[in-house]
Parts: sequence; C-alpha cells; structure tokens
Amino acid sequence: MPTMAELVHEYNRQNSAEGTIAQNRPTALTAHAKPSFLSRQMEARMTSIETVSQARSHGGVQGVYRHRSAACSCDMTFAVFVPPQAENGPCPVLWYLSGLTCTHANVMEKGEYRRRAAELGLIVVCPDTSPRGDDVHDIADDWQIGSGAGFYVDATAEPWAANYRMESYILQDLSEAVFGDFPADRSRQGIFG
Repeated sequence: MPTMAELVHEYNRQNSAEGTIAQNRPTALTAHAKPSFLSRQMEARMTSIETVSQARSHGGVQGVYRHRSAACSCDMTFAVFVPPQAENGPCPVLWYLSGLTCTHANVMEKGEYRRRAAELGLIVVCPDTSPRGDDVHDIADDWQIGSGAGFYVDATAEPWAANYRMESYILQDLSEAVFGDFPADRSRQGIFG
C-alpha cells in the first residue's frame, strides 16, 4: 500500500505536467480531473476514515474527513491540509482549535492558512468543536452550550458526559487517525486557534 507521501508525489507528478490545477486556490478533486488517482489511493489507505471532500491547494491537498469517535460516541468531522513536502516524509503538525459555535470549516473558509503551511511544510489539522448529530444532547436555543460548544474538555455531568469528551477525542481518537493515516511527525507538534 503506498504511503501518503508517495500519493502526494504521484499526484503532483501527474498534475504538474498537465498544468490543470490552480496553485493559488483549492480546487475540488473530481472524476473529471486526474486527481482521482489520489482519491482512490487515499480511500484505500484510510480504512477507518471516510473522505468527505478533497481539494488541491498550493501544491498540497486539503481534505475533509469523517470517522467514528469512541470518546464522543458519534461520527466526527475534521479537516487536514497536507503540504507538498509530504512527498519527502513526515511533516510537523499544527492543530487549529476553533472557538465557540465554530466547526472544522471556519478556518478553512475564513482564514487562508494553506499558502503559508505549504511554504513551511506544515500539516494543519482542524477538528470540529463538538460532537453533533441526532443522538447527541443539545440545547437548540442556547449557543453557549451543546452543539458547537464543546470547549475541548471532557464533560463529567449527564447528559453531557455521554458525548462531550472533546479532550479525549483530540488526544486519543483524532491523534490516532492523524498519525496513523497522514504523513505527520508526532515529535513536532504545535497548537493554535
């Protein structure tokens, strides 16, 4: 099975010759473009992760993924930007923790981090801020608690303790996914948001 670095290298090799992908903005990886090779290979590699979307940006790949979280007892969505330097081996990881009422997408849509991350060879991981779904307790008319307001801690009181275990999710479930399925260097990590 090819490594993520090999996939990124092959993707870049196939697309640099054709010049079909813009380098300055995310471009969806679709069946109409060559990148379907990368999509198929990443799907094969990520057996426990569902690929929601992928886009090429600044020579790297921006992806949105979903996986089952044991800590939160529900499916969780997260985003990962893999820079072009991943073809040469594992890259440092920056964890971006969004604020209250946000999702994994806020920084993807409102903050252009990909250009600089590509220049510096950084993987950027953007988790959702809380568990979500029909079976997750929420207070619909209170934006300060419930969906979108996980606070990156583990709840201890019911009914919140069943799903709102964001510290455990980040440190265990998401870390396992990132370091198991992406070319991420566990010894070089940082956090911002």
